Amino acid sequence: MTTQTTKTTSKLSVLGYVRISTSSQIENTSIALQKRTIRQYVKSRGWNLVDIYEDVSSGSNTNRPGFEEMAKRLESNGFSAVVVTKLDRFSRSILDSATFIKGLLAKDKALISISENVDTGSIQGRMFCNLLMVIAENERENIQMRMSNGREELLRQNKLPSSYVYGYTRDKSGDL
Repeated sequence: MTTQTTKTTSKLSVLGYVRISTSSQIENTSIALQKRTIRQYVKSRGWNLVDIYEDVSSGSNTNRPGFEEMAKRLESNGFSAVVVTKLDRFSRSILDSATFIKGLLAKDKALISISENVDTGSIQGRMFCNLLMVIAENERENIQMRMSNGREELLRQNKLPSSYVYGYTRDKSGDL
């Protein structure tokens, strides 16, 4: 897969991977929408979709059941690529992405991102993927900083950053 054979060869078997960070994200990037996009993309290429793995978890690490199950498939020869709708749905960690992609390439497989038109089966695709992973990790760090700043500001205003406070109960007026 060192050349862009994934774009020109038909009848390839591929795996799909979808992820949302939280159940509240369903509005923006639903699992169903990602799966439909992958199915349509794979069908339009004439490829065979073997399976789609999914997670509702942060992309900050690979400790995700669906991701781990998909990674085990690296040992099999039943597919040629992993297809995702967007690279940040795959991972928001440069190190994790690089490690996984290195494993794919060692097995002559590729990672394909639909929306960014990235195929790691080519040198240019790998370079572009690396650039986008830097951006994805930076965005994850920005999200963490904004959330932390938001919690701190709520505490400064004597408001709780969550409705759950362990060890306390609320009275009828909502006070602890």
